[in-house]
Amino acid sequence: MVSTTDALRLVYEKLRGWLNALILHLPNILVAIVILILFTLLARLVRRALRKVLRRFAHKDVIVSIVSNMGSTSMLIVGLLIALSVLNLDKTVTSLLAGVGVLGIVLGFALQDITSNFVSGVLLSLHHPCDVGDLIKSGNYIGRVERMALRATTIRTFQGPLVMIPNKDILQSPLTNFTRIPERRIELRVGVAYEDDLDKVRDVALEAARGVKTRKPDREVEVYFEEFDDSSINLVIWLWVEYNGERDYVAARSDLLMRIKAAFAQNSISIPFPIRTLELDVKGAAALTRALSRLEIDSADDPRSRWKGHGKAASEGADIGLEGPPEEEPAEDEDAKNPKA
Repeated sequence: MVSTTDALRLVYEKLRGWLNALILHLPNILVAIVILILFTLLARLVRRALRKVLRRFAHKDVIVSIVSNMGSTSMLIVGLLIALSVLNLDKTVTSLLAGVGVLGIVLGFALQDITSNFVSGVLLSLHHPCDVGDLIKSGNYIGRVERMALRATTIRTFQGPLVMIPNKDILQSPLTNFTRIPERRIELRVGVAYEDDLDKVRDVALEAARGVKTRKPDREVEVYFEEFDDSSINLVIWLWVEYNGERDYVAARSDLLMRIKAAFAQNSISIPFPIRTLELDVKGAAALTRALSRLEIDSADDPRSRWKGHGKAASEGADIGLEGPPEEEPAEDEDAKNPKA
């Protein structure tokens, strides 16, 4: 059994060993504390510098706060690792780094989409390609921006519903910002008949297009003939208009179409329907003539043809009760006509 004196002696030796180790590592401990203090101050300076710089490019305080905090936290982690290395805790540092690496890989695979959208949101805020209220087109969606967050951007389409587009898709696909374009070009295609005078067609189209109210006066209207179609010669009209929103653009296009239609009608310029020409050789024409002749003969011989008619006449006949030929009265018996005396 250990006596009280032996127990006290063991405790004393243990404390004395710790004190000797503390005195031995005291310079390293002081250096580690100084390093931590210096990196703490440096982290604060980095945070302030990042906020000052980011506010010139990013227009969201959330982005500025997140990036600045990430920078300061990174500096603190670096200072902690250096302090542990000074204390000769290399194995501890290696274990920490290995654990952080494994944790980073696991989180990277688990939160791949979220992390990608988050980073894309930060980059969009820094590059600033669009603002809330801008009319944009991303992928197959076009609408006005309602909200911009770190994960997704919400737009309202012209049909009314809200669409949330992941920031990764906006960053990776072409983005068109119509609000930052003060003008847009209308392309209107129309066909005219082969018999029309093309010089006259071009002059009439130019004059009609110049009458659009929102036309840009510093840009000329352009008319070009494109191709020979089956039943028309097609042309395209290029007209630049002032862009104040999608409603104004659609109204200007509608105005241009109406003016072209009215101008062509006033100048006897026809917009042809699709035309198909049927060509028959001599044998084919003769066979068609014989078939039509037989059809006419059969119709003339059929008594029902006098009553049924075709199209509207048939329907009108049905309304007044003419559903078929009148029934013939039965012939009277000769004996009934001449009774025996």
